[in-house]
Amino acid sequence: DAELERREAFGRLDLGYLFGRYGEVRLGVARSTIELARESGTVPEELEPFLDETIDRGGIVFSGIVDRLDNAKLPKHGGLVQLSGLWALDSLGAEDEYTKIELRAGHYWTRGRYTGFGQLRGGVSPDSVLPVYDRFVLGGLFSLTGFAPGEIAGDNYGSLRAGYYYRLTRLFHV
Repeated sequence: DAELERREAFGRLDLGYLFGRYGEVRLGVARSTIELARESGTVPEELEPFLDETIDRGGIVFSGIVDRLDNAKLPKHGGLVQLSGLWALDSLGAEDEYTKIELRAGHYWTRGRYTGFGQLRGGVSPDSVLPVYDRFVLGGLFSLTGFAPGEIAGDNYGSLRAGYYYRLTRLFHV
């Protein structure tokens, strides 16, 4: 297994609309450069061509969010829905053309000292294969915890989680 260092410089210009206190939509253009470098280990041959090279990415971006959570850090009531998309286009400087769409949704409810939650996360690349440097990655804390951060990567993914936490004191939950 290889340890890679990823450096990214990113710029984005959006136009958007706020829906009161609870939501917004944005549409814009984005441009970035990505550099991958090997820190240690053996790199898979699919990544070899990208090492120590500058990868250009540019395209149209979309994001929309509805946030009805009562607290961003430890919610007890409400829901959140977030949809984002990237259409990487050669005409905007992208080396590879592809589409990437991601949805995140969650809902929280509390009864007494117990708070339950459900979360849905997913991403698709309709009619295109994501380049190896921009795949969806999973692993690490709160994202398939049994795997190392970034250990799982692919063109599509889906994740459904349910759980609860118990309030011991005003600030401490398990």
